[in-house]
Amino acid sequence: MGKKLRLVVFAAGLVVLALLVNHVGPRTIASDARRVGWWIVPVVLVYLPVYMLNAVAWRMTMGEARRPGYVRTLALLISGFALNYLTPVLALGGEPYRVASLAPWLGRRRAVASVATYFLLHALANVLTWLTALVLAVAITPWPRPLQIAAGLLALVLLGIMAVVFRGLRRGVFEDVLALGLRVPILRRLLRRAYVRRAALARIDAHMAAFYSAGPARFFAALGIEYVARILSMAEFWLIFIGLGIHAGFAEAIVMGSLTSLAMNVTFFMPLEVGTKEGALFLIGNTLGLRVGVGLTMSLISRVREVAWAAIGVAIVPLVGRGRTRAHVRRY
Repeated sequence: MGKKLRLVVFAAGLVVLALLVNHVGPRTIASDARRVGWWIVPVVLVYLPVYMLNAVAWRMTMGEARRPGYVRTLALLISGFALNYLTPVLALGGEPYRVASLAPWLGRRRAVASVATYFLLHALANVLTWLTALVLAVAITPWPRPLQIAAGLLALVLLGIMAVVFRGLRRGVFEDVLALGLRVPILRRLLRRAYVRRAALARIDAHMAAFYSAGPARFFAALGIEYVARILSMAEFWLIFIGLGIHAGFAEAIVMGSLTSLAMNVTFFMPLEVGTKEGALFLIGNTLGLRVGVGLTMSLISRVREVAWAAIGVAIVPLVGRGRTRAHVRRY
């Protein structure tokens, strides 16, 4: 995506956000934010156990050979997510950083394989969470028949994606995904640079296939941990419900959080997801029967949580760098 088009898309997102704020009313949003009050603290802190579970799953992809300790892995993970958040498009800025940080312990090839495998685990856990949200949405909301059919078709698409990925795990995933993506016009330009690195992708695929083949139970255990972490992260929206005094349960929180995540992944080209997150939560909140504007308020509070953890992650980066230097000296 060119710079001009990126600016146009970003401006469109800002327009959507401005229209939503105007529709709900700044006073209503401010009143809701004051009502949440100190609940913003547990909203932010709920992501600590989420990241702790993520770190467990990531370490499982590194094997039993020499690897960084759990605390350092947790620090790398948080700082990597922070860099992803600060990357305007595609949210992949943290992956090269994680590879470089792991290389002194694992070597570059194993580090790339570990980061790629964890990326795949995280993506699969997202798909499982989206499927869970679709099932819950149909079960707890009086959706009209056309919307139920659309949800069913979307669930079939997600199941198909998972089937393709699991089939590819026996011989690698990225080469097949690259070949498929190059056939899609909208993705062709994005993937053209990756195409020239097919040999490197083949090596990553070989490492991933070896990890899966050596212990499928370990792979599925790591995937289960990632899934639990994703479900736990939905507590953010449940806590906001409580802060706002809204009588909605954890199931509604899963629907709102997961389907918003799906919308943001579909519109991955939107810089910082401006307008996408707000619009998705606004619409999903309405379909769940919540009062108008609650979704927008929840989005803005969630943004505070994102910024807080991004700041923590960026602050951790220099500390991780010093530790990496010491590890490099010890090894060489």
